[in-house]
Amino acid sequence: MARNAENPRPIEGYLPDSLPIIGVAGQLGSGKGEVSKVLEERFNFITRPVSDAIRDYAHKHKIPLKSRTDYWRTNSEIIERFGEDYLLDATLEKIGGLYVASNDPVLGASIDGLRIVSNAQRLKSMEGALLLGITADRDLRLQRALERPNRPEDKDIEKQFKKVERDEGAPIDEILKAADIIIPNEGTPEDLRESVLEIIADTYDLIPIDD
Repeated sequence: MARNAENPRPIEGYLPDSLPIIGVAGQLGSGKGEVSKVLEERFNFITRPVSDAIRDYAHKHKIPLKSRTDYWRTNSEIIERFGEDYLLDATLEKIGGLYVASNDPVLGASIDGLRIVSNAQRLKSMEGALLLGITADRDLRLQRALERPNRPEDKDIEKQFKKVERDEGAPIDEILKAADIIIPNEGTPEDLRESVLEIIADTYDLIPIDD
């Protein structure tokens, strides 16, 4: 695709090939954000959700994002205008800029909330990449979604849950099937943190901060 002024710049030159990069995928309420929090706090990863790219686009074009329907509609507009690679490219560009500007040692990068199968496949093929899938029982995921801090797009989340599953469920399930590692998140937040610490330490031979 020909690049115009709104297309993200190519990622080449931003991140060293040796830098670990982790994609995190899972259904709504599975615990993706907690995984990113562990990576950021314990391994000094730069973490960004794919949804930030949607928010940035919406802000630039003055599109209100008051519900998940607004996010889906904006996501569809982005794909129609720029193709499926846009969200991953925009997220990688943001991470690359933060990496270049960082004064602290960066041990890796992570992208949270992969929902497009081709994006997950592309990330998985990158040097040093790992695709993590987070799973949890449906009722537990709904409970977590209801308990998390209020966000405009989560208004009436209980009513939206079935719609989220219908619109996002199938591609996320396909991404989960392709994951390098699945983390069942049926326990406490501490259980999930310990699982992430063990996987990252074993996969990349990294020592968590404060250990």
